[in-house]
Amino acid sequence: MKKTSNTAERLTLIMKERGIKQSDILEKCKPFCDKYGIKMNRSDLSQYVTGKYIPRQDKLTALAQALNVDEAWLMGYDAEEPTFVTLDEDENDLITMYRNFDRRQKHRLMAYLYSLAEGRDPE
Repeated sequence: MKKTSNTAERLTLIMKERGIKQSDILEKCKPFCDKYGIKMNRSDLSQYVTGKYIPRQDKLTALAQALNVDEAWLMGYDAEEPTFVTLDEDENDLITMYRNFDRRQKHRLMAYLYSLAEGRDPE
């Protein structure tokens, strides 16, 4: 893999393509920061966006998961560029909750959704 960009450029691209601000990114990161026991504040993110600092691995992981992009791509490598899809608030919440479920909860949710999709009342 060849490095063709950097984290600052990739974060800027994401914000431009998705029409989001740094505060939106921080909000998306909260569940992942909680999950991994890390802290990320406005100053941290601002310094990543300006290129003053590069995020540590744990913060890079939280950012990539929150933004639904590949970590290598976010670091500036020529990994497959993500397709940006605009999600509404409910869709974002659903994805965030799903990612925080354990394997059993994910299985139950998927069974419920398949039942709904097939027109069956899962209750």
